Order: sequence, then C-alpha cells, then structure tokens
Amino acid sequence: MPETVLVDNREGLNKLRNKWDALFELCPGAGIFQSWEWVASCAEFFSRDNSISLLCVQEEGRVIGIAPLEITRVPGLPVRRLQFIGTGVSDSLDFLVLPGFEEEFFGAVRTWLEENFRLWDVMDLQDLPPSSQTPRAFACRRWRSVCRDQNVNYYMELPATWDEFLQGLSKKRRHEIRRLERVMREDHDVLCTVLPREELTQGIDTLFSLHTGRWQQRGETGIFYGENRRKFYTQVAGLLWDKGWLRMQGIKLDGRLKAVGWCFACKGRAGYYITGWDTSLACLSIGSNLLSFSVRDSIEQGLAEYDFLRGNEDYKSHWTKNVRMTRRLVIHRGDLRSLLAACAAAAERRIGYRTRRLLQKCLHRTESPA
Repeated sequence: MPETVLVDNREGLNKLRNKWDALFELCPGAGIFQSWEWVASCAEFFSRDNSISLLCVQEEGRVIGIAPLEITRVPGLPVRRLQFIGTGVSDSLDFLVLPGFEEEFFGAVRTWLEENFRLWDVMDLQDLPPSSQTPRAFACRRWRSVCRDQNVNYYMELPATWDEFLQGLSKKRRHEIRRLERVMREDHDVLCTVLPREELTQGIDTLFSLHTGRWQQRGETGIFYGENRRKFYTQVAGLLWDKGWLRMQGIKLDGRLKAVGWCFACKGRAGYYITGWDTSLACLSIGSNLLSFSVRDSIEQGLAEYDFLRGNEDYKSHWTKNVRMTRRLVIHRGDLRSLLAACAAAAERRIGYRTRRLLQKCLHRTESPA
C-alpha cells in the first residue's frame, strides 16, 4: 500500500536529493525542469515560507513518485492554489513518476488531496507536456477539471552529422546559414565555443548583461530582473553544469564574448533556454549564428532532439515546422468556493477591479468556518 509523505519545507526537500536523483534517472520522459537541481533552486529563491506542499509517494520504502507542489495565492483574492514549484520560470512541468507505478502514485495523490481538501481550493498545473498522463489521472467523478492547450513548443529531430542536417534543409535555407557565418567572419576573428567551467561565471554575467540590455531597448526588463532572479540562475547553472546538463555556448569576436546561449543537454535532448547577444552587432546576425552553432554542437554531442522550448517566436519556425503544445490543467472540487477559485485562477491576468471585488465577496461568503 503506497504511503504519502508531505514535505513542507526546504530542508525536507533537500534531504530527498539522492532518492530524487535515482527516480529521475529511471524516468526517460523527465526533463531538466523536473530535476532536483531545478526544483530545489526554484523553492529556495521563489517559494514563500511554509508554501511548499511536496508529496513523496513511497511503496515498501521505495520512492515511486514525487509531486513537487506549493500553495500560492491569486493576487488580491483569498484563493489557495496548488501549483508546481517553478511555475513561470519552467518551460515544461509534471509529476515525477516511476514507470509502471502510475496508478499507485496518482491514486495516492488523489487520496491525500481528498483527505486534506481544506488546504486547497484549486489545482492549477501549467505547461504539462502533451505526453503527460496527469490530465487523465485527475478525470474522476469527485472533481471537475478543464485541460486546454497553453504554449507552443517547436522542436526538431537531429541527424547524426551537421552535413546531414544541412542537406535536409531547403537550398535557400542552407545558403542563408552559410552566408551569415561568412559575413560574421569577414572582419572578425571568430571563435564559436562551449565555455569551460572556469569561464562559467563570466558567461552567466555576460548573459545577464546582454539579455537585459536587449530587452531594455524595447522598454521591458527581461527574465533576469532583480537580484533574486540572478542568484537563482547563477546557482542552478552551477548545479546543472556539475551534472553535465548545461552547455553555455558562446561566440567570441576578436577575443571578446559577444553572444551567449544557455542550452540544456539531458537524456538525449537539447533545450534552447535563453540567449543574450550584443545588439550593436545585429548587422552580423550574431544571434542567428549563435543558434546555428548551438544546433551543430548538439548534433556533435550525439543528441537526438533539439527543443526550442515554449514560445511562438518567429525565428523558431524558420528552423522547423514541428510543433507540440504544452497544456494547462485546472482542477476544482465542484463546490461553489472551489469553482470560483478555478475561475479566478484561469482568468488571473484578465480580472478587473470590479470583478476582483465581487469574487472577494463571494469567496469570503463561501469560506468554510475554522
């Protein structure tokens, strides 16, 4: 009979590291965003105190699944929302389940949620991969759920060699890749490289600066705004590097680092996460050249798939037409309070002041007595 253990603090999450690592290795479909390194770092820098509600399901002393959840609030509303740790900064999220034990794991999680229904109003599970079994596992009579497409995810399969990859492109596209590289090399000494460990800190700092500078030109902040964010990315980069899962790809022009790309490499898949490049060199198409090098490096590493991760940016469609969608699963219990909480969570960014006030009154009215 499975046993469900609640881990409600960072110390308990950290103690799970060895068992988490062993489970991660046994789950072929698990990605970087389900690793202990990523989830623990997200919990450390983004989770509020006492918000962690991670469920560790064990059977005969063996961990068969981990539900890395936390309790958050919809801003301005008394809504207790269960969501994945790392929601927002992670491109794909899901439960970590030992293959062959899905029924036992999800059954244990459902039982815990039923027995502790006063702790949550709505479950909001974002960016589930299309292969996830989670939506089907929560399609039960006691609860109501809505599962919809959420974010576009471009990807492409990689051949054995770079030449084979180029031959698979149209003649026009193949010519364009070669032309852009030639233009960059005409007036500069160019080095396309994967930064070694001793240059990792420099690479991260350069990435922060170049990415932020590019977005500030558009009047926006980018993902590295705030010291807390930068500390998170610095820490997780070191952890992933030590596992061999991070390749910090860069282009040096005349000895100076002018473009940096953060690329994951794990379980035969590459993930193109974030980049930064000197906008004054746009005439050299340095961003496009960085992506070409990233794809080539991934092929040379023997990776089978190149994942552009979530986002519908135009440049991705120039490389591939293969698309899959992440999904968002919103679950409520069926009672009025939970239904209102689900509506508030689903419409969080669109709720106006008057609607927020109305929902506040309704939620307070339906709140169960202590």
